[in-house]
Amino acid sequence: MIAAPGSADSGWAGRFVPRGAIAPAGSFPTLGAQLGPFMEWQAGCWPRLAQARVGLAQVCSRDLSLGDRVVRAQFNPGRAVSTTAEVDAASIQQRPCFLCPTNLPPEEKGLAYGRHWVVLANPAPILPDHFVLAHREHRPQRVRDAISTLLAFAGDTRGHTACIYNGPACGASAPDHLHLQAVQAGLLPEELAAWRVVDGEPADLLVDRPRLRAWLVPGPGPVLLGFCGQARPVERALTAAVDALGMVQGEPDEPRLNLLASGRDGQVLALLFPRDAHRPACYRAPEPERRIISPGAIDMAGLLVTVRQRDFDALSPSLVRDIYRETSLATERLALVRDLLERRLAYA
Repeated sequence: MIAAPGSADSGWAGRFVPRGAIAPAGSFPTLGAQLGPFMEWQAGCWPRLAQARVGLAQVCSRDLSLGDRVVRAQFNPGRAVSTTAEVDAASIQQRPCFLCPTNLPPEEKGLAYGRHWVVLANPAPILPDHFVLAHREHRPQRVRDAISTLLAFAGDTRGHTACIYNGPACGASAPDHLHLQAVQAGLLPEELAAWRVVDGEPADLLVDRPRLRAWLVPGPGPVLLGFCGQARPVERALTAAVDALGMVQGEPDEPRLNLLASGRDGQVLALLFPRDAHRPACYRAPEPERRIISPGAIDMAGLLVTVRQRDFDALSPSLVRDIYRETSLATERLALVRDLLERRLAYA
């Protein structure tokens, strides 16, 4: 829920949208209804965001078929800085944190979400209504600190947004500052496919109960674990999946993954994309074979972002399969995750 700025501002005082700037208090019955007007207001007083939104309307896209799955390729040069960002410890130490309030542009304002988060407009959007949820404290990107807010925001927006988490080694361009992102719901191929499973499309079900359904989607394409049901069972199952992945990867504190969550009719949907490589081999290949593609949650959810025209033109079903095969968890380790998760969910 949207809340007034609380005591845990950590420098955020003066960074919130002025009261009454968007509309009189009480004008928006839901959080989802408030986000669109907030984005319009922010674009009206922040030229960089306004220009980015114009540029977003001009991006190109095309669909590629991977058997019964669809991947949408997008040519979006406005994402070049994020796609090519170096996220090693040395590079992070050499730049100011662009999610801390003292480093934000003067025009950038936010909406308080609860007492610990701030909703900001993303100045390098991939999709319409692209937001960032930044924690008010400068703390590392950590999935266990984000799961409850990820699911809560997806539920609170009631079908308006899909909320995402990028791991610090899996697409997060600010691994030093805990944050989520949110985009307009219903635009990502794997999100749409997951809701079809919820509506009864056949799937490899791991659990099928009134309050929780869980399933596995292997390759070709992005590997994922899907969960849908009431918020509490979904959160428990998702946490169990993170635990199982951490055990298999040998990284219990922060397994390599991406997450997506959305809500509909009182249900919460969560997709976990277990990861292997941060970037595919083609990212480091010499020119002209190089393809600047660095998958995060949106890419794993079926919208593959390219920042150069020649990379967009070069994408083929074969290359896309290779990209997902190299960046998704390998088949043999996925089987171990599945085994561990099925055991845990049997008692959930």
